[in-house]
Amino acid sequence: MKRLRTSGLQFLLALMLSLALWTFVSFTQNPSTVRAVNVEVDVVGPSTGLVVVDPATGIPLEPNLEANVQVTVPQSDVGLVQPGNFSAAADLAGLGPGEHTVAIEIDPPSGVRVSRFEPSSLQVKLVPQASRTFPVTVATRNRPAFLFDLRPINVALQQATVTGPEELLARVTHVIAPIDVAGRSTTFTETVPLEAVDSNDASVPGVTITPASTAVTVPIEPRVNVQRVSVLPRIIGQPAPGYTNERGNERIDWNPKYVELIAPFPVTGTLETEPIELTGRTESFTQTVTLKDLDPSITLLTTNLITVTVPVVPFQTPSLGPVFVPVTPINVGPELQATTQPLGFTITARGTADQFKQLESNPVQAVVDLRGYGPGTHTLPATVKLPGGLQVVGELPQVTVTITPTAPPPTPTAAQGG
Repeated sequence: MKRLRTSGLQFLLALMLSLALWTFVSFTQNPSTVRAVNVEVDVVGPSTGLVVVDPATGIPLEPNLEANVQVTVPQSDVGLVQPGNFSAAADLAGLGPGEHTVAIEIDPPSGVRVSRFEPSSLQVKLVPQASRTFPVTVATRNRPAFLFDLRPINVALQQATVTGPEELLARVTHVIAPIDVAGRSTTFTETVPLEAVDSNDASVPGVTITPASTAVTVPIEPRVNVQRVSVLPRIIGQPAPGYTNERGNERIDWNPKYVELIAPFPVTGTLETEPIELTGRTESFTQTVTLKDLDPSITLLTTNLITVTVPVVPFQTPSLGPVFVPVTPINVGPELQATTQPLGFTITARGTADQFKQLESNPVQAVVDLRGYGPGTHTLPATVKLPGGLQVVGELPQVTVTITPTAPPPTPTAAQGG
């Protein structure tokens, strides 16, 4: 018996030594470490007919909560400490109306031990939820344009369902389709969001409306014989050679593009502005002009001033442009004089806007070489030399040159000498 007891003690001692050795080796070779991770809490429920609300306002809310979870994990399993490997839940199922403290449950991955987490519970308030159907009415805001009136408005949706906490739903008296008609002068249709309002037409928050929007058609007609007529700016001339008033998205723009008026007859077509001179322009400009030649019987209801913006930009590629050149005779013989017909002519040149701009500081002339020609009438070619890359397009005209002797100085008379 004594021998058996001794053997048992030896076995127990060996087991304890083995456990101690295993613990020592485990913590030495694979020690534990502490980590923290944020885990989104999944709120389950509540039961049908209840809704979570803000305790202060009674407005429904979606609980949005994260739990900060502190865990102890072997060094070899640190990679498991990721938000996607944890689940956290607060179960509201089965709870009735009122305020509740709901425990949060954390489910860690295998091999990871949760030390603590915050928050450990969720405070919620549950209230009954209901639905009611209300007719939809139109609520107009502001006024249409001067001398225009609204006609009966058509709303596509006749009724809508409002859902929300019973306390908030009790405040709803009707559903409106708000439509802004400020400055409108023609019939229009818009899709507008619906609003649940109380007896003072104040919006009731925290409820949902199904459907959420509706189409509204608003007929608008003139109170008297008001007409809307388009306006068109009148542009005359062309910009300087090498420039254009249209490129890409750059176009002539003006404001307003139409005017409203009263006339004893239908005004057809468009109304033109006073002319805007474009000739020779090299830069964009804005000019305010008035409408031109209005019939005295027309009464304008809007402004008579039209602001026109005209872009003037250089061509990106060479273009053709007219250039006037005077004719100059050269190498006229001694005691001779020459006149030309014509005195100058216009040529067509090709070049970019920058090349054409050189003509401002470098005037061009056509020369006729009279070397070796005596008195008489001669038809001769002219020569034109253009600066900086400009090229003459087409043939130059012939020039008629008349050469005559210069008049001799008058001979003194005897009377003049005495």
